[in-house]
Amino acid sequence: MDKRFIPIGLAIASTITQSVWGDPGLLKTHCSDCHNEEKKKGDFSLAQLGSSPKAETIELWTTSLDYVRSGEMPPEEESQLLSSDRERLIRYFQEGLQQLPPETNQAPQAKPRRLNNREFANSVRDVLMIEDVGTHQPTANLLGDSLKDGFDTDGDTLGLSQFHIEQYITSLRRILDATILTEERPSSRRYEIRTRDLQMTSLSQRQRRARNNRTRTSVDFHDIRLRLFFSNFKTVPASGRYRIKIRASGKDRGRYDWEETGIYDDDPIRLRVHLGDRIQDFHLPDDEIKEIILDEWLAKGTALQLSYPTDGLRLRGNGNFKFQYTIAHNHLKKHDPDRYARVLREVVPKAPARTRKSPAHWSHWVNEWEGPRPRVFNAEVEGPLYESWPPKRQRALLGSDPSIENAANILRPIAERAWRRTVSRSELRPMVELVETSAKALGTIDAFKEGIVAILVSPAFLMINLSLIHI
Repeated sequence: MDKRFIPIGLAIASTITQSVWGDPGLLKTHCSDCHNEEKKKGDFSLAQLGSSPKAETIELWTTSLDYVRSGEMPPEEESQLLSSDRERLIRYFQEGLQQLPPETNQAPQAKPRRLNNREFANSVRDVLMIEDVGTHQPTANLLGDSLKDGFDTDGDTLGLSQFHIEQYITSLRRILDATILTEERPSSRRYEIRTRDLQMTSLSQRQRRARNNRTRTSVDFHDIRLRLFFSNFKTVPASGRYRIKIRASGKDRGRYDWEETGIYDDDPIRLRVHLGDRIQDFHLPDDEIKEIILDEWLAKGTALQLSYPTDGLRLRGNGNFKFQYTIAHNHLKKHDPDRYARVLREVVPKAPARTRKSPAHWSHWVNEWEGPRPRVFNAEVEGPLYESWPPKRQRALLGSDPSIENAANILRPIAERAWRRTVSRSELRPMVELVETSAKALGTIDAFKEGIVAILVSPAFLMINLSLIHI
């Protein structure tokens, strides 16, 4: 039986805004490309806002304010909005809401709501002072957020139930288990990933003949739908920092015409590294081995995989990659008649009867395909590595030698980051008592983890736009 338990706390949330001049022109500059009447991304266009809020558009104005204030809109990859301009845009929405026409009676009050899943993960990251909540998908169990008018920040769709609380507790324990370590210090190992240890995933259960994507020293990505994994290091054995080296290069960028492949001659050939649900992309040089080096904190159970991220090679036929192989037929027929004749002579006659009568069928040309692709040679993984024990991130939260007697001093800065304000001794007392009463059964470190979970499932953390909660 799980001896851990969580009390729900009580807190007051507050919002501070800066006084700056609003600027409606920023909306057109930074938002109109995606939120116009043609694209209407997220089922929302700027025209729906109008020049000022009305009774029927108040929620759109308040939700837009939430998005801009949180930094979610406009997205960084779409618009380089300066922080000073963001403040002006926030002020534009605030000023509009403060100057409502008389028929609305009063300025709208933002509805209380819970953090959406994105806000939850980002906020937990900031409270724990880590790069993200973890590579082991610790929040995958959370219920998906519903949209209203294209937004996932509306109070009508972000209620809080007992089931939500239970799922938050599960997620937080997963996050903390990968951040605060209680076991003995794991020993470090170096894993050599040789070419034969590089294996491709399969799209089906059927056994297929080997593709010509492997040599004694390398493996090529011939199908962008597949992922490559390390057969002798499929998942991370213990949470900690790992150094990963991957040797790869780009191949045949301009072999085929870009109109055939959908990839321009100057487009980079990229290799995507999947560290669980954390991804990083790297550009590969042509026919020159690049050593990709990563130094990452990885959670126990994280899967390491590689992929080739591109949409270009999906342009032929119905988007199924197999139709790319017909490019090899067309290219060889035009540029290398001897090689083309060899395939007709040696491969086509041995094919199944249903494809034998069609020399251009994609299945005959799989081994001849030479489109733009990554080539992976080998890799190394070393870890888990720690600059100290307990790890630095753990000491930043709990100190080097946490004691139950010092629980209030240890939990207070965590609670103040979580609740976004100064925390009194009386407010913190339930969490301190939880640590004190559970330490005997769980041990000191695990008791502190439960205290942190209690802080992070309190309404003061999970709920926003609240002035008071009555239990």
